[in-house]
Amino acid sequence: MKLWHDDVRPAPDGWVWARTNDEALKYLRTGEVEEISLDHDLGCPYTEEEIMADVELAWYRGTSNETGLDLCRAMVRENLVPERVRIHSWNPPGAEAMAKVLTGSGHDCEVRPFSLELEGKW
Repeated sequence: MKLWHDDVRPAPDGWVWARTNDEALKYLRTGEVEEISLDHDLGCPYTEEEIMADVELAWYRGTSNETGLDLCRAMVRENLVPERVRIHSWNPPGAEAMAKVLTGSGHDCEVRPFSLELEGKW
């Protein structure tokens, strides 16, 4: 399974969408996640239906105290890091901190801002 971790931007075709860290951990604990793409800023108050109806909401920045960095720490702590990890966050310092946690524990990851996805270069 390919897991898309993002509270605002819907998953690309063929990916399962986890909008929270708890949802992502639920999927990771199944042992079926082969690839994950991570966001840093979380906490969007809009529903999936609202986002799909108004694409401008995709520019909303999360307001949660919990971030993708917390998920990375949990993935390392619980040994749940899939073989392929990407970070698509628009938050450069957040993406760098997430990558540091992963690479510091011996895992490879790739940082690609979401704009590359929109350009079809993902």
